Amino acid sequence: MNIKKGGSGLERLKRYKNWILRISVVAVVGLTLYISLRGTDLKEVEAAMKKVSPFSFLISFFLNFLVVCAKAGRLTILLRGIEKGIRYREVLPIIFLSYFYNMIFPMRGGDILGVILLSRLKNLSKANLFGVLVVDKFIDGFVFFICSFPLIYSVFPSTHPVKALFIVLLLFILFVSIAKIFGNKKEGILKRFGEGMNTIFEKKRAFPAILMTFLSWFLQISIVYILLLNFGKITKWWAGIWFLLAVNLSILTVQSPGNIGTMEAGGTYSLMLMGYPKETSFSFTILYHLVNLLPVIIAGGIISIYMGTWKLSKENEKNR
Repeated sequence: MNIKKGGSGLERLKRYKNWILRISVVAVVGLTLYISLRGTDLKEVEAAMKKVSPFSFLISFFLNFLVVCAKAGRLTILLRGIEKGIRYREVLPIIFLSYFYNMIFPMRGGDILGVILLSRLKNLSKANLFGVLVVDKFIDGFVFFICSFPLIYSVFPSTHPVKALFIVLLLFILFVSIAKIFGNKKEGILKRFGEGMNTIFEKKRAFPAILMTFLSWFLQISIVYILLLNFGKITKWWAGIWFLLAVNLSILTVQSPGNIGTMEAGGTYSLMLMGYPKETSFSFTILYHLVNLLPVIIAGGIISIYMGTWKLSKENEKNR
């Protein structure tokens, strides 16, 4: 009897899991937006937004488009470790679609969709692709830590940044060891996953991927400085790195759709710590978020509509 009750309880949980997930997402977005907006004068926010130069907005929009292109280039380089015939023009639309659906699904569901699409497009193992994706994300985070380390060390001159660097290096060694262990397995999903991770050992893949990552972070830091100039003189050279560090840590904590709420909270309070008024901090973060979302919405939306139309036309041809 107890087993049946447990089973029925589990079934009920499965039945309502989508609603539980939706309510959790709404709660997170609502809470983080409330934290960002609490005590904020919306009239001052509106006044601050009016100071923004359309020219700087367009430049930032274009640069963020290039950021996505650079990330697609990095992934293409890594994917050639498991599929030499893969082309950049095949990866770029899927990257835009992944980011587009990340704005709809929580917990980076768009990345999973991207893996599924690539698997179907090139007839590749999903385990292989997930292995490459893990390497891609690891390189992205590792390079940003290298970029932000001078900031951490200069602003907080203590032994803590050195300890942080030591921990990151240990994590890197652990990551490489796991890749090696999985790659040496005889068969199965873990072996295919390890084969994807083993792209980190290929110098002709890893070094160009790292260079593309430095380019993407340089562009992102440039966007912050270009937009920040609209709100007055930049008094701290490390403002761009500090803002991105806070934003990325906040969105990693809770992966809400489109990073709505989490980015606003992280960005607003990071600028307030640098001495900016809350209204200015919130206005800037909203502007930065908009610049991040628009290229993905436009490109991802067009690609999604095109792929849907193409699939429909193919189905109509089969039915004739």
